[in-house]
Amino acid sequence: MQERRAFPRLPIRLKVMLRLSSGETIGLRSVDISKQGMQLLSDYDADVGDTFPLAFSLPRVGDEGFEHIQLMGEVMHVVYDGSFGGYRLGFRFKSFHRDSRERLEGCLDQYLNQHLRRGHPA
Repeated sequence: MQERRAFPRLPIRLKVMLRLSSGETIGLRSVDISKQGMQLLSDYDADVGDTFPLAFSLPRVGDEGFEHIQLMGEVMHVVYDGSFGGYRLGFRFKSFHRDSRERLEGCLDQYLNQHLRRGHPA
């Protein structure tokens, strides 16, 4: 069965800050990202349906700047990964802070265009 997604995933490695309900902030690493969500590596598991504030800085293509993104993400799946020794958390983006959606989509469009110019499939 072929997996169908509305937007392609891009293998972008980022440090993502996640704020727990206790107020504590933990740093996670991204595996990939799309306009609708991202997959993160974590030492902690979570429950499907949990929502968390996420924040990260996405490098812009072609210059030295960054787009700072803040959003609420909902956990859609949790899988233990023995090769990593932790969890893969799949997040769906629920809501964005201010203009974070536009900034994220603009950056990802640039990454995708650059990726396609290099001859990689979407």
